[in-house]
Amino acid sequence: MVDETLLNYKIMSKKTMHIKMVTPWGVPLMYKELKDWADVDENEFMKSHRMVVRTSKDDFEKAYRFNIIPYSEVQKFELDAIENENNYKPSLSLTLGLYDKFQKVYVNSMVTLDAPFINMENYIKNNEAGIFIQIENKIRTTNLNLSNISPYVLLFFDEELFFKGTSYSINSGTGTYTIQTQYKNILVIRIPLEFDLKEVIRVFKH
Repeated sequence: MVDETLLNYKIMSKKTMHIKMVTPWGVPLMYKELKDWADVDENEFMKSHRMVVRTSKDDFEKAYRFNIIPYSEVQKFELDAIENENNYKPSLSLTLGLYDKFQKVYVNSMVTLDAPFINMENYIKNNEAGIFIQIENKIRTTNLNLSNISPYVLLFFDEELFFKGTSYSINSGTGTYTIQTQYKNILVIRIPLEFDLKEVIRVFKH
């Protein structure tokens, strides 16, 4: 005699799975239907598989292997990366004196340079918070090459460290972007800012 309870359980424990590999242009590269498959967890089931791609360019000898990761795990990884980036603050800081408060600004480095031409790409990368530059050359103006430095704002200060003006470095295309300045103290910080530039009075280095 067939145990109907066990038979019904086995039937209920199965399901049909439809697996499709979707491309950015909407045409699936693969479609597979698994009929009467075991009632497994879909995420764990797909994670246990690998994809292999071979091309004629490599005479089909070289295999490119790929893992399958659930989208929920990718989202969590992206959110964790954003949170870590937001929580990271460089160890160096300066203080800006505003009209009604003080504002701490973090920078990755403080450097002293003696050169008529400064290639900023040598001193700051696009993912860094900023840099404070003190120029010691004796000439009237200094050329700053800001090509590939974006998005940043430059704050210029006089010898007494009082605020004198700004210039923006926002990459909007190819080509060289160079500016001249007569000021010897320059704070370069990534935008957007946490304060209003119109309220800046001076900077304190210590």
